[in-house]
Amino acid sequence: MTRLIVTTDSSAAGAIQRAGLADLVIAIERRMVGGPLLSETECEAFFAPRVALPNGLHWLDDTPVWLLKRSGVRGRGLIDLLSECDTAELWMGPEPNAQLLLLWLLDYCGTEEAAVSKLSIRRLDFAVGDLAPEQLAKLNPPIARITNCKNYAGSR
Repeated sequence: MTRLIVTTDSSAAGAIQRAGLADLVIAIERRMVGGPLLSETECEAFFAPRVALPNGLHWLDDTPVWLLKRSGVRGRGLIDLLSECDTAELWMGPEPNAQLLLLWLLDYCGTEEAAVSKLSIRRLDFAVGDLAPEQLAKLNPPIARITNCKNYAGSR
């Protein structure tokens, strides 16, 4: 796998996949607005390789099982997957939940150089899921490379 895109909306993930913009597109639809954040232990388990967790408590739970099986990433941990990709882009919109998830992802990945070196952020100010694949393929949302998260990462 060479290019991974992570987004916060399954409609956007489907549109990005249909447009052929990545080898794998994963949506993390975890709701963070209006409730308590996960503890550090829960966060570690959420992004770690899957073990016996109830549905909804793993970062891949919002991705269709058939796609996970086909791509060979079923049950994988986020850091391991990012380390194997050539590039990984976080396609994030301006919604509060998307921004919280972006911060959460950056905090989690921030101490792992193998993951951070692959990451970049695409800032979205439009609804990706509403676009036809041809329209989406022509767009080039602004991109920012992540150069150093160590100064921002939590105390893990």
